[in-house]
Amino acid sequence: MKTLHKLDFPLQMTLLIGSALSMLIDTAFGFFGFFFVIGGWQALMALAFVFDDKEFRDSGRNAYERVLLTVLGIGIISAFFPAVLFSFGFIMLFIGVIMAIWNMNIAYREYQLAKSNHQVWDID
Repeated sequence: MKTLHKLDFPLQMTLLIGSALSMLIDTAFGFFGFFFVIGGWQALMALAFVFDDKEFRDSGRNAYERVLLTVLGIGIISAFFPAVLFSFGFIMLFIGVIMAIWNMNIAYREYQLAKSNHQVWDID
């Protein structure tokens, strides 16, 4: 998993820059790139890091995962009510950006931890 932590942040930055550049070609793809490609990658990494060792996990990841699970649950419940689903989707345009920045911050701190090659010692 250490390698995945080393790859997560650079790949997120690559996806972000690629999505920004794609807006020059097609603005609709840029919008979808920012919200679905980056968000999809972050959700995939959150799922992968659920089973990760605590050595390379940032303390904020647990809170992020709880918020992500809550948002997912609200999204599933709102899928049964079209008016609520529309409102949920609109609100997620803003909350998604905040969560993406939060996740990128966590990924950067975990990247630094994995890159530092330090040993964790339990001192009694």
